[in-house]
Amino acid sequence: PPCLTPAGVAPPLVKHMECFTFGAPKVGNQAFADYCDKHVPRTWRHVNDEDAVPSLPPKWAGFTHAGMVRLRPRSVCVCAAGFASC
Repeated sequence: PPCLTPAGVAPPLVKHMECFTFGAPKVGNQAFADYCDKHVPRTWRHVNDEDAVPSLPPKWAGFTHAGMVRLRPRSVCVCAAGFASC
């Protein structure tokens, strides 16, 4: 995936990548999101409908998400290799 460096964004190191995030905050501006979407087009953001973290920092401050969002209700659990999120 693209990497943040002191000089900016480095190009991806691999050709095929998928990215899954769970309850992540916004980490960049629209240009960063566009770059991520171009280089890692299979990015899915899993968001609990009651979680405030994905709404931070606020959009008015210039932050936005990359990837496609998958909302899930609080009553649905995600389980993987010894980890569960409900």
